[in-house]
Amino acid sequence: MDRTVAAVALTMIPGVGIKTARDVWQLTQGQPEIALEQGGEVELPRHTAELLREHGREALEHAESEVEWCLDHDIRILLIGESDYPKRLTDCGTAPVVLYYRGNADLNGAHFVSVVGTRRPSAYGRDLCRFIAEELSRIVPDAVVVSGLAYGVDVCAHREALANGLQTVGILAHGLDRIYPTEHRQTAKEMLTQGGLLTEFVKATIPEKGNFVQRNRIVAALSDATIVVESGLKGGALITARLADDFNRPVFACPGRLRDPHAEGCIRLVATQNALLFSGIEALAKDLNWEVGTTEEMSGGRQTELFANVSPLGHQLLELIGEVGEADINFLIEKTGRSYTEVSNELFSLDMSALVRLLPGNVYRLF
Repeated sequence: MDRTVAAVALTMIPGVGIKTARDVWQLTQGQPEIALEQGGEVELPRHTAELLREHGREALEHAESEVEWCLDHDIRILLIGESDYPKRLTDCGTAPVVLYYRGNADLNGAHFVSVVGTRRPSAYGRDLCRFIAEELSRIVPDAVVVSGLAYGVDVCAHREALANGLQTVGILAHGLDRIYPTEHRQTAKEMLTQGGLLTEFVKATIPEKGNFVQRNRIVAALSDATIVVESGLKGGALITARLADDFNRPVFACPGRLRDPHAEGCIRLVATQNALLFSGIEALAKDLNWEVGTTEEMSGGRQTELFANVSPLGHQLLELIGEVGEADINFLIEKTGRSYTEVSNELFSLDMSALVRLLPGNVYRLF
């Protein structure tokens, strides 16, 4: 019996969930065909052995069809413990025995970051996705961006990664025979040649609600860190953050404005010490002890590129602050030739957008 077919069959048996499949895999030392061929002679829990005897033959027939379909569609079947299976997942107790993967990204690459958030991001949230991708491409150009290909922050993160030459991997809550939502089909197609699509679900699996929660654990476990861009007090992004924390993976929450519904989840994560405050990729790389190349200094000009909705005066202020590191309001008034009211109002707007930070003495620096 083919080992891959047996592994796929194991996951198709009714009543055999992730934990039971892992138990069988361990008891058979990674040879599930032994359990399926000789269920009564393998030391398996009684209920598990009965399930295999009752449904094993039918599951094997379905598995053979699944494996053949995968071969016909350039889909790789990854078995836990093998060299091409993502090692970051292996240590997680809920890692699936089988994964289905189509793409060209190395799932064991050096730097993986998950970017998640609300399905209805603000303009600021979309700008943050762009900022993260641009900074990764500059500081950690081999980084792989992971998300769930869902509406909102997920697809924005994928698209910004593609636009900035980064590989990006989407974790699906269904089989590789479909793309959900269908509006993201073109993005998914581009990801196949600049990243990939990964799932634990066989073809014909529909995107049911529970599958998305199940999918989130892979989003969390596949990466070295998770960045929450924007989130309300409930939602999938916070579930992913909690799972990442359970896996001892650092979580970073992007700053936002108080009383902004888009920022409530991020503020709560930081306030409860379940996440670090995200202040940029350079700081994240340092926290993760990533070995990255020499990077250019952040400048106001760089920040200007990242936030196109900033006014001309805002651009000028960001450039001036970036040049000197820290600047008081009188210096900025003198350099811009604008009134106190104009400069003060613009600095307030930049502060509220988390682009500058107010220090004691009316001194400002880039966030």
